[in-house]
Formats: sequence, structure tokens, C-alpha cells
Amino acid sequence: EIRDISPPQTVRDAMTMQAEAERRKRATILDSEGQQQAEINRAAGLKSEAILKAEADAEAIRVKADATGQGLKKLAASIQQSKGPSAVAFRIAEQYVAKFREIAEKSKVVVLPDSPKTGQLDPSSLVASAVGTYQALGGSEMSGGTAAAGKQASAAPAAKP
Repeated sequence: EIRDISPPQTVRDAMTMQAEAERRKRATILDSEGQQQAEINRAAGLKSEAILKAEADAEAIRVKADATGQGLKKLAASIQQSKGPSAVAFRIAEQYVAKFREIAEKSKVVVLPDSPKTGQLDPSSLVASAVGTYQALGGSEMSGGTAAAGKQASAAPAAKP
């Protein structure tokens, strides 16, 4: 036979408090586990982001290096042509004169090479200096290319001291 047993109020209060304490404990554990998982997920996301960025940067470097290599191969093939060395000397002379022009625009004082014969500023001496530098670095003898470069240089405005 089953009887209806009612514990005293103090026992019921104690049981209620124990059940409430157990629920709070489980809630605290679940909350901390959730926070821990959130931190793990954030860290994994940051790690993935860093890896993807590094891979993208590496790929960009590879693509740029490949393009530079292809350009250098084309340049080397062009230099091997019959007028290649003259074209190189002309291009170097153009860049040399352009840099002096750039320096003259940015500075108040520019030292330019002058003609040893006249002591005056001579654009052809700029070109001769550029071609001499090219030849000193291993360029071949120029034939006909320096005349065109000299004409180009004399068309460039002279720097003002």
C-alpha cells in the first residue's frame, strides 16, 4: 500500500535549494563551455584569415616574379637582335637625361658634367657619360646608336644652376 508522505517544509525547502543550486551549477558550466568554444572559434577564424592572407601574398609575389622573369627573357632576346645594344644605349641615355631633368626640377642646385673642351654644359656629354657607364658595365661597342641618343639629349632642356 502506498501512502502519501509529505516531508516537512524545511526538508522541502532544502530539496528545492539543492535542485536550484544544481541547475545554477549546470548553467554556469554550460555558459563557460560556450564561452570557451566561442574563443576557440574566434582563434580558428583569425588563424584561417592569417593563413589565407599569407597564401594570397605569396601567390602575388610568385605572379609578379613570373611576369618579371618573362619580361627579362623578352628583353634579353631583344638585346640579342642586331641593333639591340644600340637600343639599350639609347634607352639608358634617355633615362639618364630624364633623371637629370627630374633632379633639376626638384633641386635648386644641380651639378652636371660639362664638356672638357669648352667648359660649358653640353647635353652630348650627358649622353656620353650614360653610354660610358653602360659600356663599363659590360655593354658592347656602340655603332650609330650614340648619334641618335645625342640628338635626343640635345632636345632636352638644360638644367639651370
